[in-house]
Amino acid sequence: MISKNLKEFCRNPELVENYDLAIADTENVWICHHRLEEFYTRKELIAMKKYYGRPAEEVVLCKNQEEHFKYPHKGHENIGKKGRKSRKRVLCVETNIIYESTLEAQKKTGIPHNNISNVCNGKKKFKTAGGFHWSFVV
Repeated sequence: MISKNLKEFCRNPELVENYDLAIADTENVWICHHRLEEFYTRKELIAMKKYYGRPAEEVVLCKNQEEHFKYPHKGHENIGKKGRKSRKRVLCVETNIIYESTLEAQKKTGIPHNNISNVCNGKKKFKTAGGFHWSFVV
């Protein structure tokens, strides 16, 4: 289901990034975002009058679960002008592969990044994630 706000953004939805994927996907909820949400919050963009009525090529559709990764939310460091949290590299002990971050490891392996992080941080309940041992690389 595509966000009802899509019509508020543009008159040419076919120019929206991921539009075809969102139309074809009947199982996931897709949410509209403005490309500048990578640098500003939605409230900041509305206050600057740069949110609604933008050209279609500035609009992105994201699956609800992807939204968290593509567009940081309150409580997380924003990408770009507002700075970025330093990312720790992680090692999968069994495969000896080093990933630039837990998020990259998740993308490549499908193992949730928070589980990998819990193992690396030595949380008692988490000895492995996805059947593998993990550690941060200094």
